[in-house]
Amino acid sequence: MSKIIKMYSIFMCFVLVSCLIIYGVLSSPTGIVQIGGSLTYFVPALQVTAVSSSGATTDTYTDLAGGVAIDGSVDLSGITFNTGETTLTISMTSLSANYIKNIVNYDSGTVSYNTTGTSGTLFVHSTSLYLPQNASGELTSGESKDLTIYVNNNTGSPTTISGLQVSFEEKASLLQADTENQYWYVEMGTVMGQTQSEYIRWKYIASVDDSSGSDVATKYATFDADTTPTGEGYFYLETNVLSAIGKDGTNDIIEVSFNNEHRNNYHQQHGWTNVQANDYATSNVRQYINGNDAYDNYTHSNSTYTPSGRLSNMYDDLNIDTANDIIYNQIITRSLGELYQDNTSSSTNPSDVTFPDLSGADAGYQYQETDEDAFWLLSYYEVYNLVGSSSSDRVWPTGSANYYWLRSLFLSRGNVVYGVYESGNLTTINVIGSFSAARAAFKFSI
Repeated sequence: MSKIIKMYSIFMCFVLVSCLIIYGVLSSPTGIVQIGGSLTYFVPALQVTAVSSSGATTDTYTDLAGGVAIDGSVDLSGITFNTGETTLTISMTSLSANYIKNIVNYDSGTVSYNTTGTSGTLFVHSTSLYLPQNASGELTSGESKDLTIYVNNNTGSPTTISGLQVSFEEKASLLQADTENQYWYVEMGTVMGQTQSEYIRWKYIASVDDSSGSDVATKYATFDADTTPTGEGYFYLETNVLSAIGKDGTNDIIEVSFNNEHRNNYHQQHGWTNVQANDYATSNVRQYINGNDAYDNYTHSNSTYTPSGRLSNMYDDLNIDTANDIIYNQIITRSLGELYQDNTSSSTNPSDVTFPDLSGADAGYQYQETDEDAFWLLSYYEVYNLVGSSSSDRVWPTGSANYYWLRSLFLSRGNVVYGVYESGNLTTINVIGSFSAARAAFKFSI
């Protein structure tokens, strides 16, 4: 009798273990589960629930062979895109407390990656997506988001993109380490590379030293792979993926003019009678880096400067998703008044610059010292003391721009500001008719 009981116990244990194994397989996040007559596909830490299309394409997601979420990617190969713009929307839910970013891959032989409107090209771009997050930027699970991919077909005939795929990568932290180049960075925004979308890096340059009673940091960001920085810090645009990507294959995607139009034309027209061409509050570049459309250049004729070139802004150029991006929604803004403090050309003892009187300006042009900016240009003092006193720390090794703008003006001349050569040396630049790189910075709590 005892043998029968023992054998029965062993049998029941075997059944129980088998059931647990089967349950584990069926409930695995890499499995496929039938729900209400439709398939829901799972990838590690991510649940892709639907893919829809609208616009120029005549295909639907259900037409695509292999168009399911497998091993952390969604295969979109096989869609035929007609002339015009198609919007693909991938709906997903996070299953993890970490954050997840997306990368759009495609066949570079089919797709153009450096222009949006040229005849005879096919262009792909996507919004940047981080999961999960809530309104306060905390990392949570169970958050649902949509990833949007835009495909612009200007070839004049239906075209199929081979290798079109969206893959997902899980990260444990927003702050990442580049151990080869010895710096910390965060990612915000994307640009399209030669074979896939590339995330924009923003390099951690300094920690904020609040002990001095001001918002000017005095501590370089030293790199130690074993010690992750904490607290508030300053970040600025890194050039890791911009060198090969431009708006027309020649110019940097973020090149823009500093002034609007000549002070005797545009400034007086809008009531800025006492404003110089090198004023930062009214500058073209300030509008551009804070998401307002601005022209990237001006032509000169008979003392009149007329807008020319491309009308765009940094948010669109770098695909910064202001609604969903974790980094963007946790930026600590700085007031215009603060940006005028310590703003003269001194690396040791800068003085404040008087904020211009804009009270007589037209409606919409009356900027205040209390206005808050998410992005700003570095000052002479900041680029010297935060980025580095050595020119090698301040280089701009990308694209065609010979220099990048600073916000510090040359006090004795109303049309000159400071900038940084591609070699890292500080210089003065005539703002009228000039355009160069807008190397934006922001403040962020790690």
